[in-house]
Amino acid sequence: KQWYQRRVAIAAGDSLYDDVEMMDQFMINNWQKAMFADDIITSHPVQMPIHLTSQITQIFDSITYKKGATVLAMMRDVMGEEGFKSGMTHFLNTYKYSTARYRDLLTSMTKYCNNGAELRLFMNSFILQKNYPLIELQILSDKQIRLVQSRYVRDSGMIIQNDSS
Repeated sequence: KQWYQRRVAIAAGDSLYDDVEMMDQFMINNWQKAMFADDIITSHPVQMPIHLTSQITQIFDSITYKKGATVLAMMRDVMGEEGFKSGMTHFLNTYKYSTARYRDLLTSMTKYCNNGAELRLFMNSFILQKNYPLIELQILSDKQIRLVQSRYVRDSGMIIQNDSS
């Protein structure tokens, strides 16, 4: 909810001052900080189970906020501006007096995604997994390629393949 409020404020600023490009600045700032925080082995997914109240302050960090904001912006780009606005309005109105879960957001947004995108698959890879994907393109022949996705971890420059954590 906090990201969307900030998003509306930025959109208002963009509409008033075209030369400032506030959304571009917001995305660059958040994306870089999110990538830097999320590319270490001790990172965590955006959505984390909380078993003890002491864990609350540990998980609400730059990964949760910066990566979360960046992923929501990617969702907006996938859905289109109108679908995103409609889905977010539905979500906020539905849960304005209650607590919402990640799956509630996906349910609301999927109702307004009219371009056939698989939001759940797309979002889960960024929200439920730590680190970020590294895509390797392998050219097998003139007519055949292979895409291999792995998890990039900066600590040692290592690449972790087929890891479910």
